[in-house]
Amino acid sequence: MDITGASGLNVSAGLIWSRLRESELNRLFIDHGLGVVIGETAIVGDDVTLYQGVTLAGTGKEDGKRHPTIEDNAVIGGGAKVLGNITVGRNSRIGAGSVALRNVPEHSTVVGVTRSKSAGGTK
Repeated sequence: MDITGASGLNVSAGLIWSRLRESELNRLFIDHGLGVVIGETAIVGDDVTLYQGVTLAGTGKEDGKRHPTIEDNAVIGGGAKVLGNITVGRNSRIGAGSVALRNVPEHSTVVGVTRSKSAGGTK
């Protein structure tokens, strides 16, 4: 659903909710949704909170599944960018303004930039 004109929120039609059923949605909370972008192959778990300006997007370097998976009870702070086919584990937090380029383990908090792997190893 692209409702950018009305709200500044852009959610791709291909988004996969973790338990999408006719009778139950997954209780996604988008606080102040202006500027939130959720890519087509993203997977969003239950009880996830996204704050203003969050981007769940690809890096442009991947085919197929190219957007993040956000597991249950995760919180993504305002302006954070979660990029690529990575997983944000259950009960994890990404701080405002952070850039996540690597998997975020369950029950953890990350701030700043989580760097990606390069051909020569980890940066």
